[in-house]
Amino acid sequence: MLYVACGACRNTNPLFCAGGFPMHPPMLALQGPMGAQCPFCGPMLPFFVCGFCGLRQMMFFPSMSPMFAPQLMPGQMQALAPVVQAPAGMDGSQLNSLFAKSVSGFVTSAASQLGKDFAGAMSGWISDGFQGGYQSGY
Repeated sequence: MLYVACGACRNTNPLFCAGGFPMHPPMLALQGPMGAQCPFCGPMLPFFVCGFCGLRQMMFFPSMSPMFAPQLMPGQMQALAPVVQAPAGMDGSQLNSLFAKSVSGFVTSAASQLGKDFAGAMSGWISDGFQGGYQSGY
């Protein structure tokens, strides 16, 4: 059974497919190779709308690299909702522990990737020809 936690209000709930095409009653989502999957209509979009606060956010799974939607404005942050797989009827504190592990793993991998990207972007500034603030040959 998949559980999702809202990135804003931290409300946790089972992940349901509310019925896409073709229309069907709400069904529990399953873990698929490409994220959440409805047993009736197939792979689901990676979006989640919290039933408590109404925030639309991207879902991420600990086993998958996060997919980010295109940003509407520079500097805008995409809200993320962690999704974990757990047995039905699991205690809330155990679920919170799973979500905490999922988020910490995501933050660690994102920080590592950010460091690599930053080093790649700054490699032009840290070159052998860089001396005293001026490029050699000018």
